[in-house]
Amino acid sequence: MENLSFEDFYAQLGMILRDVPRGTAVYLGNFAAAYWDGHRPVFAFLDEDGRLDEQFDPADYLWEDLTPDFFEASITDLSTGRPPELLAWLKDAPPYDAGS
Repeated sequence: MENLSFEDFYAQLGMILRDVPRGTAVYLGNFAAAYWDGHRPVFAFLDEDGRLDEQFDPADYLWEDLTPDFFEASITDLSTGRPPELLAWLKDAPPYDAGS
């Protein structure tokens, strides 16, 4: 995977997350994780204990500062888990309205 852009990474991450069990997070280094909310990848920061903290929009951050190697490593050497806080978030999520 040469020069994997954020857009390519996002698309590949989406394909991976759609295929894993509900409530599975993919850890992105030691600072963030992503999960599938039923429609798209959602990103969340990790707190100092490695638990999911607040959600964020990756477009609000300087992802271009991360090297293509970071994206490639996140895709090819997946670190996953089923954090209890994610399961609680998904349980409390409102139902999806396909018409909206």
